[in-house]
Amino acid sequence: MESPRLLRLGDVLTQRTNLLRRGRMARDEGAYKRNANTLFGTGELSSGFFAFSVTPGGVAVNHDYAVAIGDSRLHFDAGTKLVYTDTGHAVDPASGLPVGTFNTSGLMVPDSTLNTPFFLILSSPNITIESFNLTTFALASSVTIPTVTGNPLRLIRWGQNGLALNTDGGQVYLIGGNFVH
Repeated sequence: MESPRLLRLGDVLTQRTNLLRRGRMARDEGAYKRNANTLFGTGELSSGFFAFSVTPGGVAVNHDYAVAIGDSRLHFDAGTKLVYTDTGHAVDPASGLPVGTFNTSGLMVPDSTLNTPFFLILSSPNITIESFNLTTFALASSVTIPTVTGNPLRLIRWGQNGLALNTDGGQVYLIGGNFVH
């Protein structure tokens, strides 16, 4: 039997004793109101979607949904109350049901205030950032950034009308203006 790779969850005051297999997690920031102590995750060896409860005693699986989203970074959006993945999936965490799929994959960040998710697609040495309609899942626009140094690590919203990304080549890129509005 394979030895599991483990992730120990803890905080400053309490060592959590329950362990989880390594996977991807997104935290319900409390805006969902179902439970402020909820984690959503995918598994390294599973394409399913999991909802975990977090207590001072540790972490427990609440739901194991059989929705095929792959082992992907998760993003919970408090405005839509949905979980989005870097593989382009949108899932309702209350039911575990798929809501839709964007016709792309890559680092992403959703922004329900703009009704737009942004996806970063690497086509070395350039990157393209695509924006979609969060409701219809249709491509809205894209912008290409030429000659990027390194591989993108993270894409985040920045300020009122900006995106920021960093690379393993030590570069930070700020994208602003009408593309992010």
